[in-house]
Amino acid sequence: MDHVVGVFGDPAFGFPGDLRGEGFFLRSVLKRSPFAPADLESEFTSLAARHTPKLGFRTYGLLHVASAVTLRCKRFTSFDVKANALAKRVGLKTN
Repeated sequence: MDHVVGVFGDPAFGFPGDLRGEGFFLRSVLKRSPFAPADLESEFTSLAARHTPKLGFRTYGLLHVASAVTLRCKRFTSFDVKANALAKRVGLKTN
């Protein structure tokens, strides 16, 4: 993994090096996890009904957290403070 960090954005490797590094990263960290859109819609609706009236979460945050829950993620990362708060409320570890 240290090699990948050294490759990204390094002018000596250029764009092809960035692509090789990213491909390695994506293959080693991310995995495909298909889900049904109806499952996402159901989770989104549930989160909105339970949490938005009192705390005022926005659509983006709800969709982001609903996606994480639907995909059975354990950790949630966002720069959106309210999305992180919602993620914590539903039991996800946050940044």
